[in-house]
Amino acid sequence: MKLEYADTGGACESANGDLHTPLRERGGDIDLLADHFLARYAAAYGREVTGFTEAARRQMRTYAWPGNVRELQNTIERAVVLTDGREVDEPDLRFSATPAATDDASGIGSGTLDLEEIERAAVRRALSKHGGNITHAAEELGLTRKSLYRRIEKYGL
Repeated sequence: MKLEYADTGGACESANGDLHTPLRERGGDIDLLADHFLARYAAAYGREVTGFTEAARRQMRTYAWPGNVRELQNTIERAVVLTDGREVDEPDLRFSATPAATDDASGIGSGTLDLEEIERAAVRRALSKHGGNITHAAEELGLTRKSLYRRIEKYGL
């Protein structure tokens, strides 16, 4: 089956024109797409890369793919160029974001216990949620406007 994709808001389109759900919700298609891109880039760069280790496949299946198919394509191209072996392994895969960085419902990174990082993420999220409205963001955070301004300056937001 020939695969093509277009900028469709994060969805992938097959050759017959069917619009599918975003890549992160189509775990089974990740292997098919990864193999397709591996073959394409191994040939393009003259590399004898023949596949993926099981650890690499597992990592690709569990990654959230915020950049969808285009991010997968770029990740595989980079891995083909970087790998020293005949198979792409886990360290060869360099993702643009870590899935654990936003793995809770608040969007605040639970992968870190650094209070400054948590506070920076909370301030950024509140500002984004309220369209930059300082009064509403400060209220949601339980801060005064002056305190919020100090944090915005401190974190360069």
